[in-house]
Amino acid sequence: MFIVIFYVLAPIPIMIANRMQGDFGSENSMGKDIAIYCTAVFVTSGFAFPMILAHTKIIQPGAMGLILGGSAIVYLTILAYSRIFNRTDDLW
Repeated sequence: MFIVIFYVLAPIPIMIANRMQGDFGSENSMGKDIAIYCTAVFVTSGFAFPMILAHTKIIQPGAMGLILGGSAIVYLTILAYSRIFNRTDDLW
């Protein structure tokens, strides 16, 4: 259930950076780079956390596999949503 926090936090930096980009008008900004980095950290944490739990024997390896499969589906859904509804040439 703790993984849901990573699902919620992952798209937030990119959404904020896209909103700020419209205000400042610069195509390549440091804020956008920081947002990409933060999003990458959240996505990586979403995949690494179940692996750490399985390594410490808190969850079973089968449960880790199910969580990782579900995480891949959730993150791909977020990516598809961003691609479809933002209508930009580049996601980042």
